[in-house]
Amino acid sequence: MKDLCIEFKIDDVKFVVTSISNKLITSTYPKHCHSKNSYEIHYIPSGYGSVIVDDISYEIGPNTLYTTGPGVFHEQIPNQDEPMSEYGINFDVFFKSEKVKKSSAVHTFLSNTFWLGQDNQNLIIIFKQIFEELSNRFTGYTYNLEALCKMLLILIIRNYEDSSRSFSILPEFSLNTARNLIIENAFLYDYSSITLDLLSERIGLSKRQTERLLKEQYGKTFLQKRTEARMSAAIILLEAKKPIREIAEILGYSSCEHFSNSFKQFYGSSPKNYAKGIN
Repeated sequence: MKDLCIEFKIDDVKFVVTSISNKLITSTYPKHCHSKNSYEIHYIPSGYGSVIVDDISYEIGPNTLYTTGPGVFHEQIPNQDEPMSEYGINFDVFFKSEKVKKSSAVHTFLSNTFWLGQDNQNLIIIFKQIFEELSNRFTGYTYNLEALCKMLLILIIRNYEDSSRSFSILPEFSLNTARNLIIENAFLYDYSSITLDLLSERIGLSKRQTERLLKEQYGKTFLQKRTEARMSAAIILLEAKKPIREIAEILGYSSCEHFSNSFKQFYGSSPKNYAKGIN
């Protein structure tokens, strides 16, 4: 669920909820990462699968909680016999100073761009209340949603207290919330057809400004980001034993040869050889 208007502050840090979802994961989510100010919460109430984070695979089962922050590449793979269901929330985070004080209640959350473990705070209750509010939309529901999201974040931080994987806090954020979401969705879902012209039009910037923004936020050009997204999808399609010619078409390449050359340049092996290794 997008187009939300849920904002709250903890200490001097502003949190903007950009999307809330409750879905059954039946197909692989291609490898992707979020920009400087984006954090994503994943809670698995049922089902099984795995998540690959920075090329390390982690098993996922009922009651698993994991969070992914800026620059963390992750790919989610469901178990086909018992696919996972997932509650998900995306936050964009804004703070004025260069760093958040260690005394801040959210310091732990912002300084961990990846955390995975079993939930011990009964998050399922909060998630169910959030979706009940979204479903009924009774008077004042947005205020309740703000309070529930704030409570959810605090409980997530309490989950971190026993074990965490830390990275440094990132500098002050600048990317507009809507643009951030549009860019990420474009490369995650529209990798076969997205062009620099289309992306620029969607986020309301010139092509030159869009290129500068991508370099600033992701350290990559538009072509590099699109190639990265296509190559992540290519691996999934090869592992699903799709014919190479069909994969080239799905990914938006003009020919099978063009796709094969791009794949070899990216991975150092042809798609044909990669497919042989799977069989």
